[in-house]
Amino acid sequence: MTQIDIMDGMIRRLRDRWPEVICYTDYVPQGFERPAFLVEVGKVVQEEAGGFDTRFTMEGKITIYLETDLYHHSHVPALCQREAEVMALFSHGYFPVGDRNPHVDRIQGEHGYDQAQVTLSISFSERWSGEEQYPLLQNVSVRIK
Repeated sequence: MTQIDIMDGMIRRLRDRWPEVICYTDYVPQGFERPAFLVEVGKVVQEEAGGFDTRFTMEGKITIYLETDLYHHSHVPALCQREAEVMALFSHGYFPVGDRNPHVDRIQGEHGYDQAQVTLSISFSERWSGEEQYPLLQNVSVRIK
């Protein structure tokens, strides 16, 4: 499972709930149409879990954009409502990514006058096949003086 797979899973989840809303990745173009989501994967941490298992933790970020007024402010109660709905969408503790279900360990939301952001702490493990990348050490020569 890659970062792109995680982003695609997040986007599928958002599109299932809001099929009419555009989901951007990487950047939001100037003059973009609202409402919209910006979906990104932030910090990624790889930890050895022992044996042939490796544990990954990453941040998934969903930025929420709603319509704005002449002062480029969104209606804050509407932003708060959409933020809560996005948080609820991922609150089951996992979401499907292909045939896998990475864990959602933590959900954090914050909002301002123009946008809201939901950050997901996502974790999953990868099991490696066990095939050796390097040949095993066969002989050791030690010289003691």
